[in-house]
Amino acid sequence: MSIRVGFSSDPEEIPGLAHFLEHMLFLGTQKYPKEAEYSDWLAARGGNSNAYTDFEETNYFFSVAQDALEGTLDRFSQFFIAPLFTPNATDREMHAVGSEHAKNLQSDNWRMNQLDRNQSNPLHPFHKFGTGNVTTLSTTPASLGLNVRDQLLQFHETYYSANIMKLVILGRESLDELSSWVEMYFSQVRNHNASIPTFNGTHPLLPEHLQEQLFVVPIKDDFKLNLVFPLGKSMWPYYRSKPVDVVSYVLGHEGKGSLAAYLKQEGWITTLDAGIYSQGTDYSFMGVVMVLTEQGTGKVDEIMSSFLQFVELMKNSSLEEYYVELKKTRDLNFKFHEKVEPFDVVSDLSTALQIFPPKDVMTGSRLVWEWNETLIAEVLFKLKVENMRMVLVSKNFSANANLNEPIYGTEFFKLKINETQIETWHRVNDASSLALPQLNPYLPTDFNLKVLVSKNFSANANLNEPIYGTEFFKLKINETQIETWHRVNDASSLALPQLNPYLPTDFNLKTSTFNLTTPVQLVNVPSGKVWHQLDTSFERPTANWLVRIYTPHRNTPENLMMMTLFVDLFTNSILQDFYPAQLAGLVYDLKSFSSGLTFSLQGYQEKQTTFLQTYFQRLKNFPNTNWTENYFDNSKEEVLRELRNFFKGQPYSQVLSNTYALLIENTWRTQDYLDVIDDVTLEKTLEFFGKFLDSLYIEVLVHGNLLREDALQGWDVINSELSAKPMNHALIKRDRTVILPKGYNFVFKDVLSNIQDENSCTMKYFQVEQCDLVCQVKSELISEMIYQPVFSQLRTQEQLGYIVTAGPMTLKNVEGVRLLVQSNTYDALYLDQRIDLFLETTWKEFLGNLTQADFDEYVSALKLKKEEKPKNLIDLTTEYWFIIQNRLTWNYIEKEVEALMTVKLKDVVDFSHSIFGPSSKKLSVQMYAQKFSENSTKFQPGEIQLENFTHLQDYLPMYPPFRTIFPKLPCDCNHEISTNFPSSNSQTDSQALSNSEDKQSTVAVETVYDGELHEISSVDCGVVY
Repeated sequence: MSIRVGFSSDPEEIPGLAHFLEHMLFLGTQKYPKEAEYSDWLAARGGNSNAYTDFEETNYFFSVAQDALEGTLDRFSQFFIAPLFTPNATDREMHAVGSEHAKNLQSDNWRMNQLDRNQSNPLHPFHKFGTGNVTTLSTTPASLGLNVRDQLLQFHETYYSANIMKLVILGRESLDELSSWVEMYFSQVRNHNASIPTFNGTHPLLPEHLQEQLFVVPIKDDFKLNLVFPLGKSMWPYYRSKPVDVVSYVLGHEGKGSLAAYLKQEGWITTLDAGIYSQGTDYSFMGVVMVLTEQGTGKVDEIMSSFLQFVELMKNSSLEEYYVELKKTRDLNFKFHEKVEPFDVVSDLSTALQIFPPKDVMTGSRLVWEWNETLIAEVLFKLKVENMRMVLVSKNFSANANLNEPIYGTEFFKLKINETQIETWHRVNDASSLALPQLNPYLPTDFNLKVLVSKNFSANANLNEPIYGTEFFKLKINETQIETWHRVNDASSLALPQLNPYLPTDFNLKTSTFNLTTPVQLVNVPSGKVWHQLDTSFERPTANWLVRIYTPHRNTPENLMMMTLFVDLFTNSILQDFYPAQLAGLVYDLKSFSSGLTFSLQGYQEKQTTFLQTYFQRLKNFPNTNWTENYFDNSKEEVLRELRNFFKGQPYSQVLSNTYALLIENTWRTQDYLDVIDDVTLEKTLEFFGKFLDSLYIEVLVHGNLLREDALQGWDVINSELSAKPMNHALIKRDRTVILPKGYNFVFKDVLSNIQDENSCTMKYFQVEQCDLVCQVKSELISEMIYQPVFSQLRTQEQLGYIVTAGPMTLKNVEGVRLLVQSNTYDALYLDQRIDLFLETTWKEFLGNLTQADFDEYVSALKLKKEEKPKNLIDLTTEYWFIIQNRLTWNYIEKEVEALMTVKLKDVVDFSHSIFGPSSKKLSVQMYAQKFSENSTKFQPGEIQLENFTHLQDYLPMYPPFRTIFPKLPCDCNHEISTNFPSSNSQTDSQALSNSEDKQSTVAVETVYDGELHEISSVDCGVVY
């Protein structure tokens, strides 16, 4: 459901009211007054829901099991008919909005967004603060004598009107039946004949906001240059020609001769994006966003000069060929568009109904129909300094920052762009007289006096225009100025990008006499394996390649840093050549992982083999390329910034990272990489990779519209181009997970290094086992069941924080359950205690009240989720790859469902007690805000303090990387690891863990690797020590 009202309609006295109302609709209606009714209903039926409040729209959406659609529509419709807005829920939920805002305080994206609004026309609602917080929703209204609950009711009464609502329902039922449900459940939505809000002809950015530079101090260590150009009107009405899309297609191009390619080659930027920056009913901004290198921060004049020259080049060239190419690409993408989640479909279409006429709702945002040269010229005309706000982002500006944005506290200062800068940047300014001399086609030939406008000229103005009395003075442009303009920047290599040679022409679906329902292994040789399946079930002429390249090199932080830098250098080096392939629908990716590289390729199959040959040839030869230190330093600088910025990210991200480092062997922390990156050099990296590719083991999955012979040809291409010696398969290192002993409460505590972040976070991880399918599905059932009670109690009732979640946490084939809370109000210790209390009270009460019918709903929902068919080819390819990498059987889903249907309610209750009870295997990972740092050294009785990240792995055994076969040893998930851990009193991990050494009892078992049985020693009930 899309309602054509957003935070632009918030009362000036209550910023965030529309967003607050969005929250409140989930908390009970007259027909269904129980606060958690809607969420509980969805949770028990495999569903989920969400909502967002935008500038001029609020959107609510859900997905649910098919047989529960009607019941959900009944509950959903009541949001818009008779919400309760109970006083108790109102008071509590405004704190949830406050916590949501607190979560965003350290986000540069949120901070920049609000700074844009703060530095805009106060008479236009663009300037408003949309999220809201406790001050704007409680303190300020109370001081003005306003009752916020009354304001919520009034806002709902005024704007939640049927005439500005758009509803989309997606289901398997007939259109007649779906329509009957709409009439049955939504006919009571009242029509108040609400008017779509208008803004009285004002504009967000006035002349005083343009030709201006904002110098912004970020939270993260980033360098950015944002250029914002108001276009004077909304671009929505021009969706058939999409002039901004055409201009952005050329301006944001990354192929040879493009602006992005030139600026990257100079070492000044790492990325360039162009497109709609912001848009509403009466306005639109076009934006150009560049991420700068450190070198680039000192080359802003040169970057601006290049940008303006390229815009001038576009003005003087016909872009019709690029329009045709864009149109063809969009047509292809739409024709062969992969299915996406229904969740996203209904939300996007309901928004589209607000913008496009019914006949174009499906296509309005995707296709281009008309070439409109006039509109494109209008857009290009707006791309000028006089119509621009420039935003520069860097921590280097902190010394001069004398202003603060009041909501987020963003530090900045601002200056007008003076005429000297404009003169420097405007190397090309009269398109009609441009000539293209051989040596430098972009230098100007018209040096006639141009008009410069500024109040700064008043002191020197010695002339008056007689009619209007305009004051001015004039000077000849001297040779010194001309020489300056000529030498500021050499952009002679700029050219319009080449037309795309990768656009496909063959869209036929291939056929074969082999009708295989799952992939088959075509190759199993010392150098690797290949699986293949011809699959045209999605009726798309596309195919996917997934390639995993293993090497024998040790997994060390330094090696992984060199791999990361190598991948970054290589990816940037080929971008210009392969950018047309991306535009033509070939999506490729290369990443490093602990044991090597992963490569993926997806898209139209026609030219994939040619692509693979060129790509892997370039990869093999890359270490021999003569790279300068400048390129390497820029890549290293970017990686270093990303590493440092990790510590300024969300605390929950740091909690998860710490958990992985504590429990999974060879998982390095961000700090480990920071400790070694200074020693990584270009020479070391190229030398490392020269040896890295000498000995390899390669696994490949080919899936989609390719025949057996195509797969074999691609395998031959990859093998021959890499031309490596086969690696001994036994050298492949599979990461394993620590076995936590029963009855011990391990705790890791740390303090956030970001002193500005007021959030603390706790995650409680409960390890299950690596065991049989019945054990696995019981764990999954508990994960499904526990989320809604956790959210309802810790978020809705106790208001601990905005981020409250619970669910499965599988680490290297080891099942587990996690509960996580992040709060800007409470410290991590308190959050940990509230989780414990929840498990002891609310969760036990939930299980005690769980009826057989309720339990059957959860089982049915999980069964439905498991049996849900992949919606597109890449989803199915990913599922096959998961099976291959985890050595599962092709029918593992069927086996899981069979196991699920044997599980009884009592089984799950008993199993829950074993997971969360006194003999649980648990780890608490806590991150403290600086204001609570003193609590990070306090430990409770019975807690075992982890002193560092390696102690668990140093002293405890590991699970095998794959699920094991247990001959003559049934696994009931209740076996004990023989240890000598103390049972109480707080102590350090080294004390406790050292007591467990040399205490294991063992029995030999066998485990399956790649279809062969290998003996493993030192095992207790299938657990590798």
